[in-house]
Amino acid sequence: MKSNTKKMVTSAALVAALVGTGAKAHADTVIPVNTTGDVAAANENATLETQVKDQETVVANLTEKVEKAKVADDMAEKAVEQAKANEANATNIEAQKAEVAKQLAVAEKDVEAANEVVATETKDVEQAQSENQQAQEALKAAESEATKASTETKQPSTVELDKDFAEALGHKGQSDYSEDLNMMGGDNNFTFVTNPGDEQTVDIDNLTDDQLTDLSNYASSLINQVRDQARKAGVNLTVGNTFVTKGAVQFAKDVAQNYRNDNWNTFENSHDVAAIDKAALANGLQANGGYENAGVGQLSSYRTHTFTMAELKKHVYDAIEQMISHDSQSNWKHTESLVGTGLSGEYLGISISRVGDIVTVHVLQVPESRIQDHSKFDTTKLLNPYQGEVDPKAKEVLAQLESARTFAAGKAEALATQQSKLQAAKSHVAELTNKVVQLKEQQAQLGNVQSGDLSALVTSAVERKAQTARNLADMQAALDSATAKLNNLKAALATVPAKPEAPAETPAKPEAHVETPSKPVQPVVPIKPEEPTPSIPNVPVPEASAKPMMPSNPEKPTATEVSKSSTERTELPGHQEKPSQFNQSVTPSSTVQSITAKLINSNQQSVTYQAKLPETKDSADKGAIIGFLTLGLALIPFVGNRFKSSRN
Repeated sequence: MKSNTKKMVTSAALVAALVGTGAKAHADTVIPVNTTGDVAAANENATLETQVKDQETVVANLTEKVEKAKVADDMAEKAVEQAKANEANATNIEAQKAEVAKQLAVAEKDVEAANEVVATETKDVEQAQSENQQAQEALKAAESEATKASTETKQPSTVELDKDFAEALGHKGQSDYSEDLNMMGGDNNFTFVTNPGDEQTVDIDNLTDDQLTDLSNYASSLINQVRDQARKAGVNLTVGNTFVTKGAVQFAKDVAQNYRNDNWNTFENSHDVAAIDKAALANGLQANGGYENAGVGQLSSYRTHTFTMAELKKHVYDAIEQMISHDSQSNWKHTESLVGTGLSGEYLGISISRVGDIVTVHVLQVPESRIQDHSKFDTTKLLNPYQGEVDPKAKEVLAQLESARTFAAGKAEALATQQSKLQAAKSHVAELTNKVVQLKEQQAQLGNVQSGDLSALVTSAVERKAQTARNLADMQAALDSATAKLNNLKAALATVPAKPEAPAETPAKPEAHVETPSKPVQPVVPIKPEEPTPSIPNVPVPEASAKPMMPSNPEKPTATEVSKSSTERTELPGHQEKPSQFNQSVTPSSTVQSITAKLINSNQQSVTYQAKLPETKDSADKGAIIGFLTLGLALIPFVGNRFKSSRN
């Protein structure tokens, strides 16, 4: 028990010593101010920012209203000028009324007459539209007839047989027949010719009837040139010249399709007799296989090549030239068939088939004797433009077409003219109607004004101008006030620190430890350094209340409370502002003024930390005692542990 008592006494003595020593150090140490001041500064910053934004909105709204007031004032100024001009020029208002009435009567009659013109022009336009429609329909019909008639000749490719070769064609059956043809065939002269439109691309696997007819007429012109020259050389032909019919074209078309269906390789298998006989039976012909002369070409690119009509005609041209001049391998049977001394016919049809990389030209001749069913084989001769054959009615059709075009163009022009006249008439009516409206308005104005009233109108306009000028001045004053308030708010916001910076604590060097005397020695209080003077924003300050007393102990700063009810109107010097439609929204909060006033009245420094304790003995003693007690309590466990350690 004594031991414990001794420890407590010793601890108390030690605490007293520590307290005495710490008092001196505490007096010289920089103590940071409570962070409640930081919160107040942050709140003040946020409040000022909100007030700045609100005031900027007020300034923007007032700026817009000032511009509108300027426009109204300008219009009022012009109204004054107009009223004065009217007063100067209106020497006889009654004469003006009579003149306006006269002009109005004339204008109304003009409108009536113009409406009659519009009605007439409308009927003319309707008639022109009807006639134009009929003319356009007649033109379409004429164009359709023109397309049906063969009205254009084409240039054929030419053949010029060697004279001796042509004569040798008549020596069939003689011993030197084949030798002579083989020797002189190279002297024949073939010339390939194209025509406009031959460069169009075609689908070789799906040639149209018109395309097949064109190829057939092209081949027929070449064969007929050969037959004509053979006859001229004295060769006895068994048939006449070839010509193209729809039946022959259809027969050739079916043969080519059957080749494709059979996937026939002409190079390896020669003629597809089954395909020819099948097509012959389908077209009312005998199935004996003696119809075809075929020319074959093979090229790997043929598989995917897109052909033109010129290329297909060149294939036909090459096949016929080869069959006429260089047919020794076939013992000149193709030559005899085409010349007309062998298996020949008058009805001619040409078709082309592609199977893989092989292109076959099918030259099919049908003699009259092999037609079994004329209902299936059309023998009507088609005109051959390569031989200069055109429709006898072609010129008449062309003349009708040209006449229809001229007539249609005239009707279209007439319609356009009538429509232009109608539009002009309508525009004239609109112009006259507008004039009537203006005259009626002028008449109404004159009816409400007497000669002596013009001065009153001037007076009214001047008063109105004065009112708009006052409104503009009031609005401008409100804008100036709001702008000044905004500038003050921005200046105040600039003086409030956004975020305080905490300086490093620099403790003063403590004095050497001394024994605690029976009577405490009063610590030396250092001289309080001069505190920085904060920048006070240039803001109007309301009258401050009595200056409050400075508390002996520094208290934690308390954030200024701002509420909506604490706002007050800022008045311009020497001007008592009254609420109006222009300044009702120019009432900012008084937070800045109240904060600034408190700073000035309380002499409180606008800094985050205080440098020293106050220089009063009472406050120094109280601060020292509180600090030393706190330090002593914190050291008791340490001292106790030391005693406990010594005891152990």
